[in-house]
Amino acid sequence: MTGGSLIFWGILIFIGLTFDQYNSKKKKKQKSNRLQAVE
Repeated sequence: MTGGSLIFWGILIFIGLTFDQYNSKKKKKQKSNRLQAVE
């Protein structure tokens, strides 16, 4: 992996995490269901 792709993936993951948190605030029930599935 080159440094450029590392930064690219880092930004993608960061956007994904913030988007997930934004969705979980709107739909708390889905968040709890997802947490149970992960466990």
